[in-house]
Amino acid sequence: MRFEHERLDCDNYQGNAVVNYTEREIPYTRIIEHKHFEFGKQTTTVISKEYPSEWKPGDEPYYPSMIKKIMEVHCKIKSKQPKRETEYDKSDQTQPYGGFKLWLLLPMIPHPHDLLNI
Repeated sequence: MRFEHERLDCDNYQGNAVVNYTEREIPYTRIIEHKHFEFGKQTTTVISKEYPSEWKPGDEPYYPSMIKKIMEVHCKIKSKQPKRETEYDKSDQTQPYGGFKLWLLLPMIPHPHDLLNI
């Protein structure tokens, strides 16, 4: 990832500390307006735009990826959990929650449907 920082001559740029942008036409994925993390009455503001970039060996990893070592740890933890079957488990859902995966937390937390008695 790369970041571009700007100081703007306005007291409020976006009204929130973090706004995510998902539109394909917008080249950045997020704008952070730092002043919203602290209280104050600044007359200017500073924003940081986050731009995606392809990861290469040697770059700092920002988000988790499904690499072999992570999957091995995940399977080891999952194998130690008691077996249970819910209606959700029976369904053909290989990408739960719109593609979002709970990564290594999945076997450690109750299934959301179980918490809601669905």
